[in-house]
Amino acid sequence: MKKNNKIFRIFFVVIFIFVLILTLLLRNNLFNDKSVNSYFLPASNSELILPKSSIINNDESETKNDFAILGENHKNAVRIKTINSILCSELPKNFVRSRFNGTLIIDSKLSDQDYYLYALNDNFLEFSLLNESKTNKISAGATYNIQFTQETIILIKNIDGECLSSLMIDQNLESANLYSYNIAELDTILNTKEILKQNIIDIIEEPQNNVFDDSQKKTPIDKIGINVPLPEFSAETLTLMLDVAFEDLNFISLEDLYFDKNYAISKEYVLRKWEEDVLISFKGDIAFENKKNAVQSVIDLNRIIDSIDLKIIHNIESDSNFQIISGSRDYLNSQGAPKNFECWTWDVIYYRISGSIGNFRLFINNEQDCVQNTNHYIQQGLMQGLGLTGLTNRYILSMFHSTTKANNFLQIDMEIVKLLYHPILYSRMIPVDIVNVLLKPEQLIKDLDVVNKYAPYNSLPINSVSQKKYVNYYDFEIDYLIEIGLGREFTKDSMNLVKWEQDIRIHLEGDVTDEILDAFIEIITQLNGMTPSVNILLDSRNPNYNVYVGKRNDLGKINPFFFLQNLNARGLASIWSNSNFQILHASALIINDDLDSIRFQEIRNTLLEEITQGLGLLNDSYRYPSSIFYELELGLNDFYSSLDKKIISMMYDVRVKSGMTENLMRQIFTKE
Repeated sequence: MKKNNKIFRIFFVVIFIFVLILTLLLRNNLFNDKSVNSYFLPASNSELILPKSSIINNDESETKNDFAILGENHKNAVRIKTINSILCSELPKNFVRSRFNGTLIIDSKLSDQDYYLYALNDNFLEFSLLNESKTNKISAGATYNIQFTQETIILIKNIDGECLSSLMIDQNLESANLYSYNIAELDTILNTKEILKQNIIDIIEEPQNNVFDDSQKKTPIDKIGINVPLPEFSAETLTLMLDVAFEDLNFISLEDLYFDKNYAISKEYVLRKWEEDVLISFKGDIAFENKKNAVQSVIDLNRIIDSIDLKIIHNIESDSNFQIISGSRDYLNSQGAPKNFECWTWDVIYYRISGSIGNFRLFINNEQDCVQNTNHYIQQGLMQGLGLTGLTNRYILSMFHSTTKANNFLQIDMEIVKLLYHPILYSRMIPVDIVNVLLKPEQLIKDLDVVNKYAPYNSLPINSVSQKKYVNYYDFEIDYLIEIGLGREFTKDSMNLVKWEQDIRIHLEGDVTDEILDAFIEIITQLNGMTPSVNILLDSRNPNYNVYVGKRNDLGKINPFFFLQNLNARGLASIWSNSNFQILHASALIINDDLDSIRFQEIRNTLLEEITQGLGLLNDSYRYPSSIFYELELGLNDFYSSLDKKIISMMYDVRVKSGMTENLMRQIFTKE
């Protein structure tokens, strides 16, 4: 028995030694076999241990695939995890993020298409790029490594803004900080969705009569009968809301609007707003910075709108009812945009019964001649998509101003939106209905009207200044009028005279001191004595000539391509005219910047020159140093010279008409 036990122990030792030798041989062959030194990224849901020296280069050079396999007791190593994508429609409702450093490898070497990456913020809105990159584009054929500092959700989109896939990167492996994803698998997904995409586009592009049929929906209850508290608002907010909610309403006062039977019975002016959540999607080639600003605007609007939610969705094939589409003119035309538009346009579909907005599409041309104002088009498009399709000239910095390209909402803009989306107001209301609903029992209509800012000056003889009549006109005066009136300071247009043929309603706003206001009133009073064919009225309600005094940075928001590039400029006058060379609107922008130490005399000089240039006298000259149109800025000409008064009066002689050429003007003032 003992002998048998001894034999068994010897046999066991021999077997153990044999297995050990075989294991060592196999292990030695594995590390000497060059056939496995080139190791490709692991398959989905697998894991590979890598030496830190093999981490992708910090620049965007191509990934090396010669990853050596280490033993179990590895040191100075990292873990790589190949991750699977999930459907964009199946993102978690919330995602708690923890801080940790990681690297995402995006392998696009086998892909034949470009893609775009977007990271979600804590509110699940596309907000920032990973690694603060300048571009979120993943080009076909390249490999990228992207650094991140927290658990992250990433959307992968095609050029049309369609979310094809999403990635969730979290600390699901102990010590893991390197993740890989092969984007080539999305090529197949994209190709299989082309038919479905076209069907969706067809549905969007072929509504009949721009109306959705909501006859099967529940009839909205009578909101006037609901016990809803009246909103708090200023008279100015109400007036401006009516301006921008009803396109071309053109009323002077609420009393005129309320008691005018044409407004009371007209079906032309009806309120349009959303009665359901707004689901916003992006499509086409939209710069990341513009999309980031749009997302922030949606966040800001959501804070003030209680009756509905504005949401940004990441899958264009879901129930988006508000599309922002950007690209070349040809691309936009292929998406249903009208053929003849310049930089931006939109279309809208209303529900047949409720009259509320059912779908809105914003088209933005991002070609070179339009791209500089893309952010403004998106911001104003958001407002118009909410039903605010009109314009107002009350504030030159407002998103609703007809001529400027503001990029940010004013407080008054947000107050307008808040009032529009109060639940007491609903679609199909006419202006008189809105006034009735908002009027408190003890109030009169005039209590809701805007007070004229210039009421204290109404008693002054602003419009009753005696006008000097001229009989004789000398050649040097005619020549000077031609030079100043037909020339252009910043353009070469000099064929036809551009002037006002309607009364000018001028308004001063911005950083206005009492001293500046007094100078402004004095200038307008003097001009009224030189313009026999038009009146210049002080009007804060509905101006067609805005004068703004402010810091250079504020003026840069109105015209960044002038004030931020022409650092010596102290002011700028601009006019907008129709095809008959009649001025419809003008603006004069005046810098009052303490940092530039501009003295009041210089401000007054700039006020005088720019306001006068807004009458159509746009050129400067080196001829007469005492003239306000003198090219050299001496800061001394803060009063009109006798020659200035003469040519302004000639310009606005009742015989001089817009569109006249030099020959016709000379015939008027030259004696036969």
